[in-house]
Amino acid sequence: MQAHVHVPADVETVLRRACYDCHSNETRWPLYAHVAPASWLVARDVRRARADLNFSEWGTDPVTEPTPAQRLGGICHDLRKGVMPPRSYLLLHPRARVSSAEVERVCEWTSTVRSRLDR
Repeated sequence: MQAHVHVPADVETVLRRACYDCHSNETRWPLYAHVAPASWLVARDVRRARADLNFSEWGTDPVTEPTPAQRLGGICHDLRKGVMPPRSYLLLHPRARVSSAEVERVCEWTSTVRSRLDR
């Protein structure tokens, strides 16, 4: 993503802490992710998350993928609705919680970048 849009340090910190384990190729696999059947569930969840949004593979094919502006809007939407990070993930990863101030900061950033991309 950083190759396509500028990400301020404070926003990147939030995204890495709350999103990257599932939505990037930089997953930090916990110990339980190596033991079946938990490993099957974790691998499935990460595979699905990456298919939806992968910060490591921020493609720009407008025919097959959402535009960067659409992706950015989705990030803000899901954070504001409390859909992401999922509650089930937060049970085992409480550090991934995103405060309301962090949500607003990420949304402010996504809005700024989206308006630049739309021009």
